[in-house]
Amino acid sequence: MRIYFLYYVICKSEIVWLNFSNYIELYRENKMGDRKLDLDKDVLIQGNTVYGSATCYLVTHFTNTLFETIKGTNTNIIFNNTGKYDVTMIVLGKKEYVGTFDTEEEAKQGFIAYKQNYIRKFAKKCKGKVPNKTYEAMMNWVVEIA
Repeated sequence: MRIYFLYYVICKSEIVWLNFSNYIELYRENKMGDRKLDLDKDVLIQGNTVYGSATCYLVTHFTNTLFETIKGTNTNIIFNNTGKYDVTMIVLGKKEYVGTFDTEEEAKQGFIAYKQNYIRKFAKKCKGKVPNKTYEAMMNWVVEIA
């Protein structure tokens, strides 16, 4: 297994998943038609570093990027020429305007509130389409700026 991103260096896998047939069983049980899916380890347990049957599940690529803190959905806080901070959030390459703030701290808090609300709205759209534990994990997600 090659590690393409340094933040995966600290991750581990359950020993049973080192056998591909055990992993493929999870995939077959949870596939969603022909949709592109990612194996996610972060939504159910924030900050999780273990890939395993109790900690992972398959999600759409969009869902996976929504909960990433390093890439995918990220923060853009820019000091503008009026002395204020413009904040945007990028979701799968699309920039969304969050607001303009007087201080960098207000900009960070504005971003956190915006992303928290975005995730909760997304979770509500997913209710009944994902396992309840996934819905609850999304609703209780705590947004942090890395």
